Amino acid sequence: MADLFSPLRQARLLHRLSLDEVASAVGASGGHVSRLERGFAVLSPDLANRFSKLYGIKIQPSPVATPPTPRARRTTLTQSRRPGRRP
Repeated sequence: MADLFSPLRQARLLHRLSLDEVASAVGASGGHVSRLERGFAVLSPDLANRFSKLYGIKIQPSPVATPPTPRARRTTLTQSRRPGRRP
């Protein structure tokens, strides 16, 4: 229930918009908007600007520009294995 207090979700509920309506307005999928509201996705500066225009409030982008890609994580895990062990 902690996600009910996220600024993005609060703004959406105050404007009485559905996830799909917000997604369409900002050019993202409903799933991505949901992940942003719950803190499971990184909010880019461009998308933060679109949310700001939609809601009429200042929305700050996430401090991290992009999350690590699955490939980068896989490479890190592979490199950390001891030599001679099978993956």
